[in-house]
Amino acid sequence: MSSEAAWDQADLLKFGWRRPIRAIVQGQNSECGLACVGMIANYYGSRLDLVDLRKINSNSARGMSLAALTDLAGELGLHSRAIRVELDEIVNVRLPAIIHFDANHFVVLERVRSGKYYIVDPQIGTVRMTRKYFSPRFTGIVMELMPVKNFKPFKGVGGSSLLSIFGSVKGVRSSLTWLFLLALALEVTVLVSPLFVQSVVDTVIVNHDESLLATIAIAYFLLLTIQIFISSVRTWSVNVVSTSLLLGWSANVFRRLLRLPNSYFESRSLGDISSRFGSLADVQQSVSVGLLEAAMDSCVAALTLAVLFLYDPLLAWIVLAGVLSYILLRLAALRAIMDNNIDVISALARQETNFIESVRSVALVRRSNKQAFQTAKYVNHLNESQRKRLDLQALQMLFSGAGSLLFGAVKILVIFLGAKQAMLGSLTAGMLVAFIFYVDQFTGRASKLVDFVIGLRVAKVHIDRVSDITSTAEEVFLEGSYKGPLFNADVELVNVSFRYGHNEPWLLHGQDLHVASGECIAICGPSGVGKSTLVKILSGDLDPLAGSLRLGGIDIQKLGKRRFREIVSTVTQDDNLMSGSITQNITGFSPEPDDEFAMECARVAGVHDEIMAMPMRYETLIGDLGVLVSGGQKQRLCLARALYRRPRVLILDEATSHLDPATEIKVSAALTELNCTRVLIAHRAETLIFAGKVMLLNHGKLKPLNKSQAFAEL
Repeated sequence: MSSEAAWDQADLLKFGWRRPIRAIVQGQNSECGLACVGMIANYYGSRLDLVDLRKINSNSARGMSLAALTDLAGELGLHSRAIRVELDEIVNVRLPAIIHFDANHFVVLERVRSGKYYIVDPQIGTVRMTRKYFSPRFTGIVMELMPVKNFKPFKGVGGSSLLSIFGSVKGVRSSLTWLFLLALALEVTVLVSPLFVQSVVDTVIVNHDESLLATIAIAYFLLLTIQIFISSVRTWSVNVVSTSLLLGWSANVFRRLLRLPNSYFESRSLGDISSRFGSLADVQQSVSVGLLEAAMDSCVAALTLAVLFLYDPLLAWIVLAGVLSYILLRLAALRAIMDNNIDVISALARQETNFIESVRSVALVRRSNKQAFQTAKYVNHLNESQRKRLDLQALQMLFSGAGSLLFGAVKILVIFLGAKQAMLGSLTAGMLVAFIFYVDQFTGRASKLVDFVIGLRVAKVHIDRVSDITSTAEEVFLEGSYKGPLFNADVELVNVSFRYGHNEPWLLHGQDLHVASGECIAICGPSGVGKSTLVKILSGDLDPLAGSLRLGGIDIQKLGKRRFREIVSTVTQDDNLMSGSITQNITGFSPEPDDEFAMECARVAGVHDEIMAMPMRYETLIGDLGVLVSGGQKQRLCLARALYRRPRVLILDEATSHLDPATEIKVSAALTELNCTRVLIAHRAETLIFAGKVMLLNHGKLKPLNKSQAFAEL
């Protein structure tokens, strides 16, 4: 929409009331703009989450400009106007609005009040800032948004069900039925208990009936024994079911995680992904068996309330009013608790990310003498996460204390009025004692039920984080329809085009490439022109926007990526080893490894002699970062791992960049003897020696070079 669009006064009146902004937490590092537009669209009545926004606009892989934000706002039915304002003029801006922060981030400015700036940051949640801290971070750029005439709110697909997010777990239904029966039996014993006390007070004491007292005591003891036994069995069963659910859900989500495309992992930090997966435990703790307990609590609360009305309607209404007041109290705290939960989760994710990055880069940290700096950075993240956790705990304690005070006041009032009723003869002493027991039962169960329902809203924060994994589309074309043989290992690109976003330059534009079976082709070009992207397309990790990838003349969509990867092996400069022995790494942790062939692969990769010089030889243990091996050894082990799969096509993306020229020539000569199709990404002359053909990639075009030209390019 045009930035010159005038604001319609009728719309200003229609949408003039103030309502809170519901935070949408960005899933990727570059989704702040996407989330901000979504938050303001929801403010005006839409119901969108991050998944819906990605479907509407996918131009956020490398961030969004103001122009892209304007386009997205227009798609959601919002006028937009980008303006530059001084800090003192920001009070005249129509809020909520998107503001540019820290020169590389978008946030929503919700309101300005009493010198405080309330922002909703899609990265960390709701934040209140003073002018002192707000001023240096605000760049002066503001985007105002408001609905167009005849605005129709967008309704997204809504939140996913737990079943669709986590999948089903076998045996859970029968286990939950068993738990329900145990809980039912336990509740019956609990509800009967006050009647024993009433009988003692109203009958035994009044009539001085010692034999009845003994009978009641024995019966009460037996009931207590049964109650403890059922409670113990129920607790054990709950633990078993909870563990089964967590195992089943974790396996389902992890299976889904490994099926996501590479773009998912490239746009998120490792700590953030780990934190999202860790939210499973919070969801399981909040939801799984809690659903059963909530159902039972609702039944017991309803039954107990009916009993209270049978005893004394007036006192029952007082108790019910107390519970309704508690509901209002919890609803008043809901938004603050949700915002604080988002703050805690985001802070913990940043802390975990910083920890993982520090450990993975520990050698660089030492070489740069940055130990003190990195420690201070981690402590700052730790301090932030713990401070936000303390804020959440303080808020929970405040409202928990208020709830306890409320129910305590209700109980005192019930005792006061009940005692008056007993003195007037409307209630017996035993009935009053039993009534108080039932009051405790009702308020306890009702408050648990309310807490559970409120907890579901809070748990949605964790569910949304997990759904970032489960709602992301899996990698496509894993299985193909073609089951016939492949008569050759020709690799072809046919009219392939690719770029990362609508406003990004083409890395490939209508390009063709043919690598004949057994041929070796080298691709060179300046840094940043898309050579690694080309490798991802050739290896099936990235789907082109147009055109097709073919193997043996069969389109990869028909062949299927799973079968394609059985034939093609890829080695990149960033490949890692996994924790285990050298043999396990070369054989891909096969349960039935071929040790002789693993050694042969190591010989071809030029690393066998160095392995044999190690004390444990092929049983030497290495870590995920290649502990105990050099950079060159790590690359050659990755190459041996690729060769162990007996590929007909081998794609090497600077896979020998850490080798000295002599070793690289030796390895390349050994690879030539394999007679497999090879595609090499070259930055050094040694890589070109054994290539039969050289191609230059630049400005989205592939063109052939003779070797003299190629050496000049390098």
